[in-house]
Amino acid sequence: LHVAAGGLLATQSALGTVSDNVANANTVGYSRKIVNFETNVLAGVGAGVNIADVTRAVDEGLLKDVRDEKSELYAIKSQLTYYSRMQELFGAPGDNSSLAHTISELSSALEALSVTPERSLEQSEVIRWAENTAQQLQDMSSVIQDLRKQADDDIHQAVKEAENYLKEIADLNHKIVRNNVANNDVSALEDKRDLALNALSEIIDITYFPRSNGEYSVFTKGGRVLIDQEAVDLTHNLGASVSAVTTHEEGDFSGIYAGTAVLANDIT
Repeated sequence: LHVAAGGLLATQSALGTVSDNVANANTVGYSRKIVNFETNVLAGVGAGVNIADVTRAVDEGLLKDVRDEKSELYAIKSQLTYYSRMQELFGAPGDNSSLAHTISELSSALEALSVTPERSLEQSEVIRWAENTAQQLQDMSSVIQDLRKQADDDIHQAVKEAENYLKEIADLNHKIVRNNVANNDVSALEDKRDLALNALSEIIDITYFPRSNGEYSVFTKGGRVLIDQEAVDLTHNLGASVSAVTTHEEGDFSGIYAGTAVLANDIT
């Protein structure tokens, strides 16, 4: 009777896992769970069945490759908006509003003036196109500084998001370790950690390594520690204003620091 009851309880638990798989078939980040059974042996004699553990149907190697590719993809995406705006400033070579067209017209006006320098029409054309060129360059410079300020704002926001994900991953690490010690199912916690790692890989290029207790240590691709039992603090100070002489090298733009805000911890 004890063996039969144990078998029924194990089957009931397995059916619950199957039901969970079906219910979450379309849930983003959910991985299919597999129940693994083992024979229960007492004094060398078979005594029914136990659930050994619940594993996830995931390929960790493939997940790591996907995160690497996502880091590269989102690195390009983060720059695309700014490069597109800058391209609009320069314009296509055939556009009448492009910088190339304005400079070409100035060059033509100068050539005409060199042939007949005494004519007032050619003189005024040179002045007109020179003023247009100067004004267009000033306008472009102003927009580019606005883009640099926007980029700094976006970096600041991304750093805060990355820090939140690091803290979430570190917290999930602790929960997974505690539940592993208690022989509890940690597959749902691992799903949540995967989602946080996916989101983090869209902000910063990361690499990570599993430990024997089930937690992950997370590093930047450059080898800087982001999570080792605890998450490091990421800091970035928002710039007040941006001009053509504002640079990161001069300290006008804040660096991105992993840990204490010192030069050795600058991961910009």
